[in-house]
Amino acid sequence: MLIRTVISYIKDRRTVTGCRLEVVYVLTLMIFAGCFGVSGLEEEYYKKTLNGDIPVIWKEPKGGALNRPLIIWLDGFTGKKENTVALLSELTDLGYVALSFDAYLHGDRRKITDNLWERAFSKNEFRNTMWPIIGRSVEDASVVIDWAIEELGVNGDIGIGGFSMGGDISIAAAGVDGRIKCVVALVSAPDWRRSNMTQLHQPLVLVDQGEANVEAQRYFDRYNPSTNVGSFSNLPAVSFEMGAKDLHIPVEGAREFVHRLKREYDGVDARIVEHDCGHEFYPAMWSNAKFWFNEHLIGSGQTAERY
Repeated sequence: MLIRTVISYIKDRRTVTGCRLEVVYVLTLMIFAGCFGVSGLEEEYYKKTLNGDIPVIWKEPKGGALNRPLIIWLDGFTGKKENTVALLSELTDLGYVALSFDAYLHGDRRKITDNLWERAFSKNEFRNTMWPIIGRSVEDASVVIDWAIEELGVNGDIGIGGFSMGGDISIAAAGVDGRIKCVVALVSAPDWRRSNMTQLHQPLVLVDQGEANVEAQRYFDRYNPSTNVGSFSNLPAVSFEMGAKDLHIPVEGAREFVHRLKREYDGVDARIVEHDCGHEFYPAMWSNAKFWFNEHLIGSGQTAERY
C-alpha cells in the first residue's frame, strides 16, 4: 500500500518543477516507515474535515494515558497531510496524539487547475501565492487545536512543526497561539520575504518574488514572525534545523530571528542546528525534532534519541 501511495503521489507531481525535492522527501519518509519490512501507512489513522474546509489526519497513541499531549506536523509547499503519516506514527510511538492538516490550497483543498509551484516560482507571484497560504494556514492551526482539545481530549502540552513551508506555518502559529509550547522548523523561513532566495534547482538564479497585493500584505503584516517578534511573549521553545548549504531558504534568516528572540526575551529557549546539506529532509533533523519535542513537552512518557 505504501509503495502504491508513493507512485500515485509522484505521478500527481510530474508537472511540478520541484518534484525532485518532493520525491526525495517522500522516499525518505518511506525509509522511516520501514516500507521494506514494516509499513507505517498500514496502521490505523483517522480523517475528518473541520468547518467544511480544513481536512485533518491524526493517529492516536497506544495505551490509555491520562495525559494526552498533541503534536501537529505539517508538510511542505505543494505537499499534503498524507505525506506525514510515517512521521505521525513515530510521534504516537512516543506517546503523543499526532496530527496533520492540509495547508490552504493544498491536498484536499487544492484547486485542480492551479499549479502553485509554477505560479510562485515562474510567474513572479511568490508573495501573492505563498503569503496567503501561510497566513490562512496559521489561522487554521488554532481552529485545529480548538477541535483537538474538544474532540480528541488533548489535555497536555502542544507542539507544532513542519518541513519547509510547513515550518514557516509552524513558527508563525507559535507566535499567534499561546497554547503552543514548542515548535520545530526544518529548513524553514521565519521571514517570509526569504532574502536572497534562489530557485530550488538553479542555485545561481534568484527568485523574482513580485510585489505583494493587499491580501498578501495583510497576512504578512499580521503574522510574519520576523516583523512580529513581540508576539512571542508566551516564550515557545523554538528550534530550527537548517541546511548549511541551503540557497533556497538560506540559514541567515533563522540566525537573525533567533538572535532577535534572545535579545527581546530573557530565558527564551531558541536554537539553530545547521546540517551539512541543502534544502532537504535530512534524517538527523527528524531525530533532533523528536528530541526537542520530548525535552519541552510534558506528558509523553517516552524518550527520543538526539542525533
